Amino acid sequence: MTPRLISELAKGEPPHSELHPMKVLFLIPKNNPPTLEGNYSKPLKEFIEACLNKEPSFRPTAKELLKHKLIVRHAKKTSYLTELIDKYKRWKAEQSREESSSDESDSEQDGQASGGNDSGNDDWIFNTIREKDPKKFLNGAAQPQELERNEAQDSPKRPLSQSLSTIISPLFAELKAQSGASSGKPEALEELREAIFLAEEAYPGISDSMVSELVQRLQRFSLARPSSSQ
Repeated sequence: MTPRLISELAKGEPPHSELHPMKVLFLIPKNNPPTLEGNYSKPLKEFIEACLNKEPSFRPTAKELLKHKLIVRHAKKTSYLTELIDKYKRWKAEQSREESSSDESDSEQDGQASGGNDSGNDDWIFNTIREKDPKKFLNGAAQPQELERNEAQDSPKRPLSQSLSTIISPLFAELKAQSGASSGKPEALEELREAIFLAEEAYPGISDSMVSELVQRLQRFSLARPSSSQ
């Protein structure tokens, strides 16, 4: 379990839950790691703070975390988990037996109340294929509302930006290679690349729009620069 999930279990919500997910992706590389604030034990706060260190080399290893006082003080034997699983299986079996017996009694009562006539239960029969409503069709033609709904369902999804494969991915690969040769930090580049791909999944075509706008701005800047130097 990651420290972010431990913090979420303690507070009931993840860090920066009040912000939009896309905004959080851009804030993570800039801001300091979140800390657990509030009426919590000191070992829990220290544990999360150690794991969420911004510098990966300073984060404790898994063996070191097992020796942390939070784990040592509250850790229990693995037998507790197996016992808990057995209890859950027994509870699940009892629940299924109770549900089956209650369903049988309900079906018997319904049969007696209907007097053996099942015509009143036709509305409660849900087939896999739903029959079309005759009110939606007139002389074999669908009504305007039905046509709009069908067009919305049949409309193709906008394709992803071509600049992802032709410009953005090669650019980030080259930048990562340069940062590795100069002992830089490729983690920030990878986070930025993932943020762009997430934005593309949410809004297909946004990368092409961004690249087009950047090209136009660079062209205007290059044209304005010689005139200003004169």
